[in-house]
Amino acid sequence: MSTAGANIRKYYSHLLFLFLGLAVITSQFSIATSSIGVGGIIILIAAGFFIDPERFSIDKYLLYLFGAFVSAQLISSFLSADPYGSLVQVLKHVSLYSVFFASIMFFKEREQLRKFLLTLFIFSAIVSVTELIRFAFDYVPASDGALTEYRLSYFGYPITNGQIKMMILLLLVPFLLTKENHITKKYILFLLSLPVIVTFYLTNARN
Repeated sequence: MSTAGANIRKYYSHLLFLFLGLAVITSQFSIATSSIGVGGIIILIAAGFFIDPERFSIDKYLLYLFGAFVSAQLISSFLSADPYGSLVQVLKHVSLYSVFFASIMFFKEREQLRKFLLTLFIFSAIVSVTELIRFAFDYVPASDGALTEYRLSYFGYPITNGQIKMMILLLLVPFLLTKENHITKKYILFLLSLPVIVTFYLTNARN
């Protein structure tokens, strides 16, 4: 491989990491920023067929399962009471599927995944601490109602925020239960999880 080709693949990897991070990590902070990340991923995946075709060597059985999944969605859309509206929703999900495949294409090494997850957990904790500080100043002094009537919603719709926090916690728990320190020290992960747990509870979402 030429030096120029190697540099192009290197920069391509960095860009894919950047936009994947924007799409996944900032989803709990800014829908606009997350959408930019998704758009960048779609463009990079399309360009990747020419820049780095080796990244597209995805397991064929995974592709079969994905094809079956999409086919089931299409069939259910045609059989629904509102086929057009249902198909529109399926097409909207295509952008989310690109994030799934981008993560498979990018994370070829364990260290890459470790750094990405650690960044996600740290950023999630920072966002949650910010929410708790605002909660302490905005809600606690002026509240006349019960805590169960309050729904944390500083950075988005509370149910959506609750779903995102739930998925982050589901990612965190296995690394706390295993014997090895796959991401970082367990006590650090535990401390990072605390503000996420509290703000998850404060969303008062059914999750």
